Amino acid sequence: MSFRCLPLTIVLSALLCSCAGESNEPSPLELAESDDPPGTAQALSLVGQADIDPAKTPYDRAIDCAIALTITEQTLIPLTEGGENSPEVRALRTIGDEFRARAQSLESDASISLDESIRLGVAQRGQDRAGQARLAIACANSLQGT
Repeated sequence: MSFRCLPLTIVLSALLCSCAGESNEPSPLELAESDDPPGTAQALSLVGQADIDPAKTPYDRAIDCAIALTITEQTLIPLTEGGENSPEVRALRTIGDEFRARAQSLESDASISLDESIRLGVAQRGQDRAGQARLAIACANSLQGT
């Protein structure tokens, strides 16, 4: 899984740079197309700064990951050549589905459905694209050992 996530991590890192604020840097697509895009080292160094909160229940961690991956997927769609069918977006969707399945398999005290929890989380956290991209990378990386 780690080799399959590497290109996705690079794309998400480029997305992270674009979400962090306005700059004169090239777009994420331009970064992904070049051999050694400027800013990649900085973005990759930021990857380790987001962690999945160990104090939360496994259900809540799975929901947080599903939310972060959904937000990142929605952000990435207009930036990729293939849109919803691009390999990067499909990879995010697959990883997000894994976390949805994990949450579904866990017991929850939540009074609302899994889909509603994710929808509400996306609505509440959607403006923090950079933070959610960092969390999405941490979530993807957490699957390496499984």
